[in-house]
This record gives sequence, C-alpha cells and structure tokens, in this order.
Amino acid sequence: MVVTRLWKNWVVWLLAISAFCAVAVCPAAAQDSSVKTVAVMPFQMNTPKDLFYLQDGIWDMLRSRLSWPGKVRVLDKAATQGIAKTPFALDNPDAARTLARRLNADYLLYGSVTALGDAVSLDATVVPVEPDEAPMQFPYQSPNLNQLIPTVNRLAEDVNRRLFQRSTSTATSSPSEATSTRHPELLLPESTLPGQAVSYLNPNFIEITPEGSLRQPGLWRSQTFSEAVLSIDVDDLDGDGQDELVTLSASRVAVYRRVAQGLQSAAEYRASKLDTFKWLALADVDGDGHLDILVTNIFQRNKGRNPGPESIKLSDTEWEPASLVLHFDGKHLTVAAQRLPYFINAVAFPGRGRVPLAQARGRYGDLFEPEIVEWRLRDGKLAVTAPVTLPPQCNVVNFAAGDFNGDGSTEYAVITADNRLLLVDVAGNRLWRSRQQQFGATTNYLLGKVEDLRYNNVEYYYIPSPIMVMDLNKDGIQEIVVNRSPDTTSRFLPQGFKYYEAGEVVSFSWDQLGLVENWKTREVSGMVSSIRLGDLNGDGTPELIASLVLGKDLLKLWEARSTVFSYDLNVGQRGKTEAARKP
Repeated sequence: MVVTRLWKNWVVWLLAISAFCAVAVCPAAAQDSSVKTVAVMPFQMNTPKDLFYLQDGIWDMLRSRLSWPGKVRVLDKAATQGIAKTPFALDNPDAARTLARRLNADYLLYGSVTALGDAVSLDATVVPVEPDEAPMQFPYQSPNLNQLIPTVNRLAEDVNRRLFQRSTSTATSSPSEATSTRHPELLLPESTLPGQAVSYLNPNFIEITPEGSLRQPGLWRSQTFSEAVLSIDVDDLDGDGQDELVTLSASRVAVYRRVAQGLQSAAEYRASKLDTFKWLALADVDGDGHLDILVTNIFQRNKGRNPGPESIKLSDTEWEPASLVLHFDGKHLTVAAQRLPYFINAVAFPGRGRVPLAQARGRYGDLFEPEIVEWRLRDGKLAVTAPVTLPPQCNVVNFAAGDFNGDGSTEYAVITADNRLLLVDVAGNRLWRSRQQQFGATTNYLLGKVEDLRYNNVEYYYIPSPIMVMDLNKDGIQEIVVNRSPDTTSRFLPQGFKYYEAGEVVSFSWDQLGLVENWKTREVSGMVSSIRLGDLNGDGTPELIASLVLGKDLLKLWEARSTVFSYDLNVGQRGKTEAARKP
C-alpha cells in the first residue's frame, strides 16, 4: 500500500515536471502565432557618461509606442538586458537573427545614439528573424539633444508604419508626455487612462494616487549623482544668455547645462588630496563683466605629531582656509586665484546686487574673526576694499539682507548655530525668532576647537543652506525663502552625529507682527543642501532650484548620492531681487 502510494506520488511529480519543461522549452507554443514579438535591445550610447541615463528612457518610449494589444508584443526589459550583458556583437544581420532566435522574437530592434557637439544622431535597425526578409534601416539627425524625444517618436511611428502598417502619429505626443517631469532615467513613462479608478497593473488593485499626478508640470528632477552635492549656484557664467548650474561636492566643482530632461557636464575641477571644498557662490570679483566661481576650501595641514593616545587630545585644529576662484569660459574651468586665506562668499544687498565677502579664521581658538570685509581680486590675490557693517549674529555664510518689514532700512535674516531662523536689525536687535523647527540644517560642517576627540569634546559649526530673498508677486513685500527640516530629533544628537532625512522649502513674509508663512513645497526625502533661483531650461520663467542629498547614511557624505530638482515659478518674469543679482 505504501509502495503504491509513493509510486502514484512520483507519477504526479513526473507529469508536473514534464509539463513545466514542455512550457519552458517551447514558450512560443503557448502564444498566439498572430501576435508579433519585438525585442528592443539597449541602444549603444556614443555620448558623454552623464547622458547614459537616456538609454533606459529610449527603451521605455519604444516599448510603450510599439506595443499593440493583440497585435504586437514587446519583450520585457529583463529578458533583453540579460542577453545584452553577455558578449554578443550586433554588427551584421546574421548575428541579429541569431539573437532574435535566442529570444524567440520575430523582430530585433537595435541601434545607437551619437552626440557630436550639439548635434545628435539616432540610427536604428530592425532585423526580421526570417532570413528571406530584408533588414530595415532608420537613420535620423537631430540639431540638439532637446529634439531627441521627438526623434524617438518618429522612429516608433516609422517602425509601426513600415513593419505593422499601423498609424500612430496622433497618439505618440500627448500633452502629459510633453510636460512629463519624471526622473530622466525613466525619461517618458507609459501613459495611463485619465481618471481610472483601478490600477493598470491589476483590476483588483484600487488606485490611490493616479499615475498622472506623478508627472506634475512645473516640477523637474535631474539624474542621480554619485556624490554629495553640498552647494549649488545658478547664473549665466559665459555670457551666452543661458544659465548654467554649478555644483560643489567635497572634492569636485562641476558646471552643467540642462539638456532635455537631464544635466550635461560642461567642465569640472577636482580638489587635491589635502583639500576639502565646503561651499560656493557666484560673483564678478575681477571686474571683467563675467561671474566667477568662489569656492571656500579647507586645506588640511600635517603637523607631524607622533601617533599615540596623546595625539587625539589636541589644543587646536590642523586646517586653514585656502579658498580659490575659478573662471568658466564656456568649455573649461581655470584657476584665477588659489590659497586665499579666507572663507569667501557672495551675498545680495538691497540696491547693490551680489557683494563678494570674506572672513578670516579666528584667532585665540575662535572659528571666525569678527570682521567681515568686501573684496576684489587683483593680480591673483584677494584685495580688501572695505569693511562691512553687519549685526554680530552674522558670519560670512549664514545670512541674507533685505528690507523685510518695509521701513526703508535693511534687516538681516540669519540662521543661528542651533538652526533657528532669526530676523534682526542692523544693530543686532531681535525682531523675530523661530521656535522649534530647524532651518537651513545640513551636515556639512567646519571644525573649531578640538579639545579631546576621545570624549567628542569638539566644536562643530554646521554650514547652513543659503537663504533666498525675492519678491516674485511684485507686491513690494520681500519674501524669505529657506530650507526647513521637520525633523527635530537631530537637535538633541551629539555633535558630529546629526542627520536629516527630510526637508521642505518654505517662504515667509513680514505682517507687522512677525514672519508668517506664505507657502511651502511638499516634503522631500533627503537633506536639502542648497537652494537658488535661476532659469535652467531658458524658457524665461524663473525656477526655484535645490540640491538634495539622497544618501542612506547622511553621516557619510562621501558615500552619498544626490540629485537636483526645480519648481517653475509662474510669474512670467524674474522677480526684482533676481534681476538685481545679475551683474
């Protein structure tokens, strides 16, 4: 009885395995022969590395445009990418047919994108698996990268027309795609039916957030950078009428131009092994009419102490400010000055625009000297032109100036050492102070006194994100725009162990009793390290631009990842303050 039961069980298992193998060996047998199968291979990117994100976007676009329910099926990305990872040259039709057979596809589509200067060419080939059918060539030329998306649309239309006698010209450029603002690594996602109540994934799924809401117009995000972007600034550096984005990490300064949905690198400058970049700003310091890049840099000195327990108990630090000025000519970054013994920045003042400021490192153990000075660059050296009268709460990097209460005099918005937002007059008298929330909070810091590292007896100064001053609605009331972190737990963490997992950008104005909140952005996941105002896409509408550190462990900025995002500010033209900040 037991033997008979075991024999029956083995028979059942063998039948199941046989059925599984039959399906696995002949997957096409279960498919409708009238449905044509297309395998879209990853396009070869003969472009700079910062444009490689377009590869996935092109695949997604072609899949969504070639798929035809009941007629044409495009193979899953995983199937084609798995094959693409193995060495397999697609240099002739026979090789393409061999690969199509391996994928059980009726057609194989492959191609390349080549960037030559501003021009971009897209070349695609469709090879039928049947040897008696001739391959089809689809060559295209685009004057610039902004036309790549329409070019991919044309490719899909031509393939549909020539291969499947299908007209798709009216369905490939919907308004939702034209204003798509999803991550450029996805470029343009598949469209969904508007207002649907169930998810397109499965009719048993209830749709909570419509997919269309994930592609809101006026919101843009760049590709992901494999570094922590600590500071950014935006303006026209080379005088061509188009704003550039300058980013700074601890070891690199880079200039980018926005191209289509991504950022294209134009130039970069890397720090030496003993240098650490801290923040940047833009100002014309040599009087040539072009903005220069001001970089505050920390140079780490080696005092040559012998290793041992006493070496971690220090009476002073081993670094000094050694800032530099970079010039961008449209193609290259060159050093105009270096080893400047100051912290340097540029701050907009009412009626003056951006003023270059400098502050020396403090003596007697203080981080900053009390005096802040205005300066210019002469013969490659920093020349002090005048002292600047500021409230005692200000240092070179923590304030913004404006007439916030409309009394005709200048007030100062300050980020304090404990990340409070403070409004003071020129004498330092407090007009308003925030209470619990933290403003301008980052984990980018300077070290002050180091008494004893064993007990974390170290003075940390956390460099705040910039404060923006603007009057976008032109009502004569200036707004203070600043980063705010909803996380208050970091206030109670030990020095050197702070982190911020979320942030938002908020606007304040004065209402005769204090600062009131005008608006805020949605909360984003990560640390907002810098905010600026500019026009990266050149459409004449100003954008609120921010850098966001995405690192899983924000204590390890050198291991973090970052992105840049922006919000269109629909005011029709630049605000007064933004116009004033142009040289």
